[in-house]
Amino acid sequence: MADEHTIHRVTPAQPLAQVSDVQAAPDLRIQLRELIHTRGEPIVTVTLALHGRRIVGIGRGQGNSTTRLECTAADATVQAINRLITPMPQLRLEHVQRAQIGQLDICLVQLTVVVDDDQQTAIGVSRIRSDSAEAAARAVLDATNRYLARLVPLPS
Repeated sequence: MADEHTIHRVTPAQPLAQVSDVQAAPDLRIQLRELIHTRGEPIVTVTLALHGRRIVGIGRGQGNSTTRLECTAADATVQAINRLITPMPQLRLEHVQRAQIGQLDICLVQLTVVVDDDQQTAIGVSRIRSDSAEAAARAVLDATNRYLARLVPLPS
């Protein structure tokens, strides 16, 4: 079987993580602009956008199973978000898991989030539609949405 390259582009009208906290700025959201992976190669590139900035995260996995692809996509998304919240990384990927609820396949992620020197656990979920790597990236964005206002500096 030949390698399959999968490229996903998300339009600006499809925000993937949005702050629901009342204190947050109403336009603070991270958008998944692109996710590229090659079946058979454990590399995933994720491009995120926030306030006109584009940030890329690259995940390099071990092996080529679907589970590894999901972990690699989640890791690439965490790396990109950590680049947004410099000066120091404040997110750590702990676990990625595929599950089923009713007839729906979902991807769950567990992150450790450091906010104001306090470690917290964040859980994200996304429905797996046609691509489990994209679902893993979306689950990471879902897990970070309530922390964005405290993690990402607002533009001046």
